[in-house]
Amino acid sequence: MLHLLVHLTGVSGTATLVDPTMDGTLVMRFRAWLDLNSNNTIDPGECAGDWVEYTFILKADVIMACANDTVVAVPGSGHS
Repeated sequence: MLHLLVHLTGVSGTATLVDPTMDGTLVMRFRAWLDLNSNNTIDPGECAGDWVEYTFILKADVIMACANDTVVAVPGSGHS
């Protein structure tokens, strides 16, 4: 069985900045391999492929452009 993003289909998550006043990065790495014994681990003798890496830059200063009649709800602000 060849594994890559099969186990992550439909998975979502949230990334937050440790210091919300500074930019940060999120790096996600995935690797395909031939899992001969179906234990979800790359064992000796199982063929592993190259890494696929995604790097996301998280900006501290998010600028939103909204139409004048748009209401934006900010979590925790008491506005909805």
